[in-house]
Amino acid sequence: MDDDVLIKQFNEIKSAGVQSIIDFHAGYLTMRRALYFRITETTLDFLKSNPNIKNLVQKILLQIKQKNILKKIDDHCDYKGKFHGYWRTEKELKRLYKAAGWSVAKKTDLKNSYKHIAILT
Repeated sequence: MDDDVLIKQFNEIKSAGVQSIIDFHAGYLTMRRALYFRITETTLDFLKSNPNIKNLVQKILLQIKQKNILKKIDDHCDYKGKFHGYWRTEKELKRLYKAAGWSVAKKTDLKNSYKHIAILT
């Protein structure tokens, strides 16, 4: 959800009389991951601007389309659904919490799953 919707949700929770929230934020963006995205984005921009690579990629995509490769792969995979969300850094999350009138009482994580768990008061 976008920032305005998230702030509205947190405001509604607070106005309902809830004293604290535990936010298991699945879209937490670590600095390592942010760097990875930046490098990937820069690389893709370079590849798109290079006409030789662009032509090669277009030829490959045309072959995939003509041979119906994606359909063949799709037929062998079970659809698991999608998760739509936004990646946010810790600084961005704190700004949103503050805008909604909440403060972080404690921050923790679950090493193998959630990298950001905030207890808000």
